Amino acid sequence: MDTVAVIVISALVNLLVTGLVGGIIIYRFQKEMDATYTKQMEEFKSSLQNISFEQQVKFEKLYPKRVGTLEVLCKKYDIFSDALTGLIMLKGTMSAKEQGEIQDKLNDFWKDYENNRLFLPLEMLNEITPIYFDSLNLINAIFLLSNRNYIFHNLAYIVQLTQQSNFLQDWFDNENIQKSMLHFVPVLINHSKALEKLYRITAEAKQ
Repeated sequence: MDTVAVIVISALVNLLVTGLVGGIIIYRFQKEMDATYTKQMEEFKSSLQNISFEQQVKFEKLYPKRVGTLEVLCKKYDIFSDALTGLIMLKGTMSAKEQGEIQDKLNDFWKDYENNRLFLPLEMLNEITPIYFDSLNLINAIFLLSNRNYIFHNLAYIVQLTQQSNFLQDWFDNENIQKSMLHFVPVLINHSKALEKLYRITAEAKQ
């Protein structure tokens, strides 16, 4: 066998060996990559399952407290609203003692809200907080309407509290305090409905 043939055969053998070795290396690298990818995917799925489980556990613990809190708030606001509406409809005036008694009922609502607000999401807090302060303003406005000694000294404050367009006209034209106060009843009803809606949405979320 001449030298050229030997060189050609050696080159072919080297090429075959190099290709075979390279193929084995690439194959092993590919298998390792596949194994690594599979392992990472399994770890990722496991992590998602753990997060989902943790969230489910948190929800299971939080859900009854949230529903219970909203149920109590609805009931306590209704107690306050019924008392104030009854005072407006039956008596049409409010003494200082009655103001204190009505406000105690509203404060009872607020106390429960403050003690349990951690169980409620931010969007609910943003709905419930204005209901309390609006209701507090209604009490103050009704008390001022019931006491003529205060009304002319607090006229601007009353306008700010009520945000009603025609109650002042009722006062000055008719001196009908009860008719003026009747404008506040729908406000109380709407607040009760808003709280009830929050409760129902939350209570039905798990069904």
